[in-house]
Amino acid sequence: MSSLYNPPSTSTPELAHQDKATDEKDALSVQERYKEERSKRLKDEGNDQFIDISLSEKFQHFDNDPWVDNSSVKDAQKMFPDNRCELLILGAGFGGLLYAIRMVEAGISPENIRIIDTAGGFGGTWYFNRYPGIACDIESYLYLPLLEETGYMPKHRYSYGDEIRNYANIMAEKWNLVNSAVFLTKAEKMVWNEENKEWEVDLVQHQKSQPAQRLKVQSRFVAMVSGVLHWPKLPGIPGISDYQGDIFHTSRWNYSITGGSQEEPSLEKLKDKRVAIVGTGASAVQIIPHLAKWSKHLYVVQRTPASVDSRDQRKTDPEWFRKEVTTTAGWQRERSRNFHEQFTTEKLPEVNLVNDQWTRANAMVALGGNPAGPKSMEELPGYMELLQTIDLPRQNRIRERVEKFVIDPATADALKSW
Repeated sequence: MSSLYNPPSTSTPELAHQDKATDEKDALSVQERYKEERSKRLKDEGNDQFIDISLSEKFQHFDNDPWVDNSSVKDAQKMFPDNRCELLILGAGFGGLLYAIRMVEAGISPENIRIIDTAGGFGGTWYFNRYPGIACDIESYLYLPLLEETGYMPKHRYSYGDEIRNYANIMAEKWNLVNSAVFLTKAEKMVWNEENKEWEVDLVQHQKSQPAQRLKVQSRFVAMVSGVLHWPKLPGIPGISDYQGDIFHTSRWNYSITGGSQEEPSLEKLKDKRVAIVGTGASAVQIIPHLAKWSKHLYVVQRTPASVDSRDQRKTDPEWFRKEVTTTAGWQRERSRNFHEQFTTEKLPEVNLVNDQWTRANAMVALGGNPAGPKSMEELPGYMELLQTIDLPRQNRIRERVEKFVIDPATADALKSW
């Protein structure tokens, strides 16, 4: 075993030796299984395994904005009357909004800020993704930014997608940024002009039933907050281009085919349909119960199973929120700090303010960084072993959890994540 991890002592040297040998054998078996499952997810072709919808005549519509109200989209040329602005922000999700808000607080007028996005509204990934059951898996009292400043109380412990999207609009309205947005607009090129000390940016706006509008603008500052979760990926599986049935991506959910809405996911149009969903990641975990409830028959196409723990969703009790959460000035920053302190290989904080399954996954420190982490490449194998030792009981519990819900042993085994 690594010098970073010392197994508990036992009563005799013989038992200690046996326990150590058993631990090492079990750890080796776990590592082999992890490697086996990991190999299924790694593809030599990288992004080439997906269909580029921008180059596919059949699937170009997958990138259309099904939610946009064109009457509310401002003309890009009119939004840049002298072809310039003080601050140009690429992205209208929470990141872009926070950039704009902090600059307003620093003294830049909203009239001198322009926020562009290819979407038709604020919200980023929460604007596009409106599939049945969509919710955030991070506690809403942490995830929704500036709650203390807006005075907003989330409706649930884990907010659903429509609330998150609406909250983005609340932020834009509070800081007078609604009229700073230029939607359905993309930045295609950006060049620094050293002589004028400003950026020259080529923009193109695509409004429905109108020719593309191109313009070049200048801006002293540019903030790029475009995100990574807004582009629909289609698997390049044989036959997908020949399929004649209804097909859409979950990030562009088509309620005209399924019936219902994000707010009321009664998918009544699927009652006589056979439905297939490809993938069992976080989105599928939220969608599948709705499809199973409404469709005639549901096929779930899985490559590798996902790790699914309990959520303990509940409505926010106003009295609890007032007495236990919003207790002092700076409560949200403190709650966020405490949340991140739970991810550690060191001593845990005495209090766990969030107290959910994330904060019991201490080995997730590998994603966020650890002051007690390895200081050299030589220490890395031992550190990885330490993290996996910490994480194994949790993962075993999640795998055992499957057996409580799935009756057939073979099916249960196929649904256990590695």
